[in-house]
Amino acid sequence: MYSKGKAYAGDVDSLANFKRNATRLGLTKYQVWGVYFNKHIDSMNNAISQNPERPIDLTEGLRGRILDAITYLCILQCLLTEDALKNTKLKIKDTIISKFRKFLNRFRSK
Repeated sequence: MYSKGKAYAGDVDSLANFKRNATRLGLTKYQVWGVYFNKHIDSMNNAISQNPERPIDLTEGLRGRILDAITYLCILQCLLTEDALKNTKLKIKDTIISKFRKFLNRFRSK
Protein backbone atom coordinates (compact mmCIF):
# COMPACT_ATOMS: atom_id res chain seq x y z
CA MET A 1 0.00 0.00 0.00
CA TYR A 2 2.80 2.41 0.87
CA SER A 3 4.57 2.05 -2.48
CA LYS A 4 1.33 2.47 -4.46
CA GLY A 5 0.23 5.41 -2.31
CA LYS A 6 3.53 7.21 -2.76
CA ALA A 7 3.32 6.76 -6.53
CA TYR A 8 -0.19 8.22 -6.65
CA ALA A 9 0.01 10.93 -4.01
CA GLY A 10 3.67 11.83 -3.48
CA ASP A 11 5.42 12.41 -0.17
CA VAL A 12 3.41 15.29 1.27
CA ASP A 13 -0.30 14.39 1.27
CA SER A 14 -1.29 10.75 1.00
CA LEU A 15 -4.82 11.81 -0.03
CA ALA A 16 -3.65 14.17 -2.77
CA ASN A 17 -4.68 11.84 -5.58
CA PHE A 18 -8.33 11.99 -4.50
CA LYS A 19 -8.28 15.78 -4.13
CA ARG A 20 -6.41 16.37 -7.39
CA ASN A 21 -8.77 14.18 -9.41
CA ALA A 22 -11.80 15.67 -7.70
CA THR A 23 -10.71 19.13 -8.83
CA ARG A 24 -9.81 17.90 -12.31
CA LEU A 25 -13.14 16.08 -12.79
CA GLY A 26 -15.46 18.47 -10.96
CA LEU A 27 -16.30 15.87 -8.31
CA THR A 28 -15.78 15.62 -4.58
CA LYS A 29 -12.90 13.63 -3.16
CA TYR A 30 -15.52 11.21 -1.81
CA GLN A 31 -16.97 10.64 -5.28
CA VAL A 32 -13.49 9.93 -6.64
CA TRP A 33 -12.94 7.53 -3.74
CA GLY A 34 -16.24 5.82 -4.62
CA VAL A 35 -15.13 5.24 -8.21
CA TYR A 36 -11.84 3.71 -7.09
CA PHE A 37 -13.48 1.59 -4.39
CA ASN A 38 -16.26 0.33 -6.64
CA LYS A 39 -13.73 -0.90 -9.18
CA HIS A 40 -12.67 -3.53 -6.63
CA ILE A 41 -16.23 -4.31 -5.57
CA ASP A 42 -17.24 -4.77 -9.23
CA SER A 43 -14.34 -7.11 -9.80
CA MET A 44 -15.31 -9.23 -6.78
CA ASN A 45 -18.97 -9.27 -7.88
CA ASN A 46 -17.93 -10.36 -11.38
CA ALA A 47 -15.83 -13.17 -9.94
CA ILE A 48 -18.80 -14.32 -7.84
CA SER A 49 -21.26 -14.17 -10.75
CA GLN A 50 -18.90 -16.01 -13.11
CA ASN A 51 -18.28 -18.80 -10.62
CA PRO A 52 -20.74 -18.64 -7.70
CA GLU A 53 -19.43 -21.83 -6.09
CA ARG A 54 -15.77 -20.82 -6.17
CA PRO A 55 -15.15 -17.20 -7.18
CA ILE A 56 -11.75 -16.52 -8.72
CA ASP A 57 -10.29 -13.27 -10.01
CA LEU A 58 -7.75 -14.22 -12.66
CA THR A 59 -6.09 -10.79 -12.94
CA GLU A 60 -5.06 -9.74 -9.43
CA GLY A 61 -6.53 -12.59 -7.44
CA LEU A 62 -9.59 -12.32 -5.24
CA ARG A 63 -7.47 -12.00 -2.09
CA GLY A 64 -5.74 -8.97 -3.59
CA ARG A 65 -9.10 -7.39 -4.44
CA ILE A 66 -10.32 -7.98 -0.90
CA LEU A 67 -7.19 -6.39 0.55
CA ASP A 68 -7.54 -3.46 -1.85
CA ALA A 69 -11.18 -2.97 -0.79
CA ILE A 70 -10.11 -2.98 2.87
CA THR A 71 -7.40 -0.46 2.04
CA TYR A 72 -9.93 1.79 0.33
CA LEU A 73 -12.21 1.63 3.37
CA CYS A 74 -9.25 2.79 5.46
CA ILE A 75 -8.65 5.60 2.98
CA LEU A 76 -12.29 6.66 3.31
CA GLN A 77 -11.82 6.83 7.07
CA CYS A 78 -8.73 9.00 6.50
CA LEU A 79 -10.71 11.37 4.25
CA LEU A 80 -13.47 11.63 6.86
CA THR A 81 -10.99 12.12 9.69
CA GLU A 82 -9.14 14.84 7.79
CA ASP A 83 -12.39 16.76 7.32
CA ALA A 84 -13.39 16.26 10.95
CA LEU A 85 -10.02 17.56 12.12
CA LYS A 86 -10.29 20.59 9.84
CA ASN A 87 -13.72 21.39 11.27
CA THR A 88 -12.48 20.86 14.83
CA LYS A 89 -9.46 23.08 14.24
CA LEU A 90 -11.69 25.79 12.78
CA LYS A 91 -14.05 25.59 15.74
CA ILE A 92 -11.13 25.68 18.18
CA LYS A 93 -9.59 28.59 16.27
CA ASP A 94 -12.91 30.48 16.26
CA THR A 95 -13.35 29.82 19.98
CA ILE A 96 -9.84 31.02 20.76
CA ILE A 97 -10.30 34.14 18.65
CA SER A 98 -13.67 34.82 20.26
CA LYS A 99 -12.25 34.44 23.77
CA PHE A 100 -9.28 36.62 22.88
CA ARG A 101 -11.60 39.35 21.56
CA LYS A 102 -13.65 39.21 24.77
CA PHE A 103 -10.44 39.41 26.74
CA LEU A 104 -9.28 42.45 24.76
CA ASN A 105 -12.69 44.10 25.05
CA ARG A 106 -12.50 43.87 28.84
CA PHE A 107 -9.28 45.84 28.80
CA ARG A 108 -10.57 48.34 26.26
CA SER A 109 -13.65 49.08 28.33
CA LYS A 110 -11.62 49.85 31.48
